[in-house]
Amino acid sequence: MSPEALTAQIIQILDEKKAHDIVEIDLTNKSSLAASLVIATGTSQRHLQSLTDYLKTHLSQQKQKPIAIEGANGSNWMVLDFGDVIVHLFTEESRAHYNLEKIWNFPLPHRKEQIDASSS
Repeated sequence: MSPEALTAQIIQILDEKKAHDIVEIDLTNKSSLAASLVIATGTSQRHLQSLTDYLKTHLSQQKQKPIAIEGANGSNWMVLDFGDVIVHLFTEESRAHYNLEKIWNFPLPHRKEQIDASSS
């Protein structure tokens, strides 16, 4: 599966499972770490765990197993590394604290508009 197709599928799953403020950050020409980052907010620690479990299970069925998963039950930040795509799932407070969008020079006020524009 291409990085673009994997990213699109991850975003679709997160949206279906009620994640908030889903953002894709294209890392092309920025980093060799991955092709993209997907960042989303869960409503609670339990929601983060549910999102993590669903992504892992659903994508594994399509031969897209995560290389690593960081964070545990009760964590405010979960990371799933799918190689070309890295998914960061935060509680609202943790997302504001770590502010990955700012680190990657992605303006926070445009998150929703960016994801809406990319899905059109």
